[in-house]
Amino acid sequence: MEQIYSKLDKILENFKYDLVERYEFFPHKYDIEEKTSEKALLDIQKNGNLDKANTLKHNDNRVILDDSILYSIDLKGMLHTETGVKREYSGFFWYPCDAFCGWHTNNNAEGERIYFAWAPEDNKSFFRYQDPETKEIVTDWDKKGWQYRKFNVSRDKPFWHCVGSKTNRISIGLRVK
Repeated sequence: MEQIYSKLDKILENFKYDLVERYEFFPHKYDIEEKTSEKALLDIQKNGNLDKANTLKHNDNRVILDDSILYSIDLKGMLHTETGVKREYSGFFWYPCDAFCGWHTNNNAEGERIYFAWAPEDNKSFFRYQDPETKEIVTDWDKKGWQYRKFNVSRDKPFWHCVGSKTNRISIGLRVK
C-alpha cells in the first residue's frame, strides 16, 4: 500500500495548485452536523432507498473533480497487481471545509468499493455509516495523510453512509469492474 500512497502524494502535489486555479466552492447554508446526523438518515430512510446523495436537494455540496489525473499514475493497475481484482473509478472528490456528502447507499452499482481519502489534519473529517447488521451509526474519523476504506454495496443489505469535512479532504473511489 505504501507504493500506492507514494503515487497518490504525487497527484496531491499538483492537485493543490489545481484546486486554487480551477475550482470554486459555494457551501450550502446547511449545517454539516445536521446533514450527516442520525435524524437526517432516519428522515431519508422513511422514503426508501437513496442511491446517490445528490439526487436529494441540498444533500451534497462536495466538488466533483476531473479524474483524468488518476490515469497518469495507473492507480487501477497498481490495485489490480496487488489484489488481483479489476476496478473502475467511481468518484474523485474535493471536500473543502464545511463540505459534505449526505446519506445515501450507492445501490445503483452493487459490489465492493474502495475509497482512498486524504486529509491534512487528524479528526477534522469523517466517513460515517450505518452498520447493515446492527443498525449502529459508526463515525470513522480521518487521520492526517492517506487512508483507505473498503465496504460492500448491496440492495439486500443497504450500506447507508455519508461524509463530512471541517478541513480540506480528497477522496478517490473505485468499484469492482
